[in-house]
Amino acid sequence: MVKSKLSKVASVIYKVSHCIDHSSMRILYCSLFLHQLMYCCEIWGNTCDKHTMYYINTEKE
Repeated sequence: MVKSKLSKVASVIYKVSHCIDHSSMRILYCSLFLHQLMYCCEIWGNTCDKHTMYYINTEKE
């Protein structure tokens, strides 16, 4: 569920990246993408790295 949400948000951010300035891009990232990652931060705290690599790689894109 989180995986699909992050993929959709990453797609939206990529599509609008050429239309908005850097500060607006940061606000968009923090409100949509980072919010999803922080939501599960406590749950993922003790998770093995191989299970969280998808989310880390999606964030880097």
